[in-house]
Amino acid sequence: MSSIIYAMLDEFFDEKCMVDALFQIKGELKEKLPINRLKVIIQVTIELIQNIINHSNIYSDLKEGKREGYGNFLLIKNGITEYQIITSNPINKKQKEILQNRVNELKKLNKSELKTLLKERIRSRINSHQKGAGVGLIRIFISSVSDIKVDFQPIDDEVYMFSMEIIFR
Repeated sequence: MSSIIYAMLDEFFDEKCMVDALFQIKGELKEKLPINRLKVIIQVTIELIQNIINHSNIYSDLKEGKREGYGNFLLIKNGITEYQIITSNPINKKQKEILQNRVNELKKLNKSELKTLLKERIRSRINSHQKGAGVGLIRIFISSVSDIKVDFQPIDDEVYMFSMEIIFR
């Protein structure tokens, strides 16, 4: 049986929303999960919401200097021990190509190889926020216990809806 732990659907995300989401998720799960499992869900939530904020500002008024992005976030409990996070957000065509290539590369690596790549990226101090698909995505792949499902649905010729589904046990 599935139950929704936390949901933000068709909303603008900013850092305040992220803090509120983390507070609510932690409050809901702190008595139900061991600290190491809760920590993983919190870390992945941060990475995913930051992804929406940093890379989904297609519909945001950037002239006012707002740092926000549009998207969806859903945390679901499936059965007794499984949790699932599903996110979606609009991205442009260039972001789609970068993400698609990066996801395909990361899917070929095992956990040990992912951890080595993460260390290399952190040590290199390359600012990957400009292009996306950097350290945060590697961390998400390390944290997931199953294959991460990724999808790109075209909205028009230049915009795609990027979705990810991550499962934790």
